[in-house]
Amino acid sequence: SDYNAAFSYLEFGIGILDKNHWRNEYILSLSLYSAAAEVSFCLSNVKMMDTRIQQVFENARSSHDKVNCHKTYIKSLARKSRINEAFKATLAVLNDLGEDLRQEAGMVKLVREIAKTKTLLMLQNRKIKRGLKLHRMTDPKHSAVMEMLNLAFIHATIQESKLTLLVVLRMMQFTLKHGSCTLTPVAFAAYGIVVCAMGSYSAGYRYGMLALDTLKQTGHSEWETRILTMVYAIMWDWNQPMRLALKPLEKAIRLGYGSGDFDLLGCQYCIKLFYVAPLEQLASEGKALFDKMRFHNNITLGSQYLQIILQLSDNFMGLSADPTVLTGNVMNEDAVIQEAVKAKHVRLEIVLCI
Repeated sequence: SDYNAAFSYLEFGIGILDKNHWRNEYILSLSLYSAAAEVSFCLSNVKMMDTRIQQVFENARSSHDKVNCHKTYIKSLARKSRINEAFKATLAVLNDLGEDLRQEAGMVKLVREIAKTKTLLMLQNRKIKRGLKLHRMTDPKHSAVMEMLNLAFIHATIQESKLTLLVVLRMMQFTLKHGSCTLTPVAFAAYGIVVCAMGSYSAGYRYGMLALDTLKQTGHSEWETRILTMVYAIMWDWNQPMRLALKPLEKAIRLGYGSGDFDLLGCQYCIKLFYVAPLEQLASEGKALFDKMRFHNNITLGSQYLQIILQLSDNFMGLSADPTVLTGNVMNEDAVIQEAVKAKHVRLEIVLCI
């Protein structure tokens, strides 16, 4: 994507607005400033991103009108590995939107949420067996909640938060009650992973397939990279041979390159090459991807997973001083562990310890 050209057009549009544009052209102003903030984020222009976000926050007429800028700001925190801050900011926005998830999810609360989700699923059970077709989610306020729940799910998963299950259940409840949106397949895939993790592999697999079916129904590909990863890289090997997942993962990699979704792209690449590629190919192609991530200043969880695999491949090829330590040309084990602890990347800490 040509973000520089997009940035120029957006800033030109902002520049020709009249003096009272926030009053006279509110929708246009909100769209231009929010888009300018997001493109500035993509260009790693933090100063301009912060400026445009602040202007939206000062002039927005409702909490929902701030959501796009909240998403951009939260993604910028995550890019800096400030996952805990990003998670707290996401929960605060959800609270403003009427979804309070800030309290710890105790067992009684989780049991109630599970029962509520199962009740909604029972009402849809016949439809699920035939291939679920939900009505469209038309209220932008509902879509905003789903978008923030999706961010909460991502950050909660990285931190191994006790709220992860609650977030997944809320996503399921919301889409079953209010209809289908671009994130409905994500909700089904996440729920499928939860069900598989609880030991019901065939049922979880069914929700994974439902996520793929719903993705085709919605006709949206914005989240296809992540959905394919959740289904084929996480829950697939509980039910099917991993070799059958390689082509879908290759597609996810292509989509990730095209959309700039580099975070999970690193995870997909690791899985694909770990199963089928010689170490020399893993090192060569993986390092090219890692360099591209660094060029875009996108050093997040996916790139850190990739970094570990690349250093491991160097160790196997005898290119490091000590093959039992993940320190060499690609990374320094001690430094990465310290950063993971500081940023509360619990999942990354576990991977490194293993």
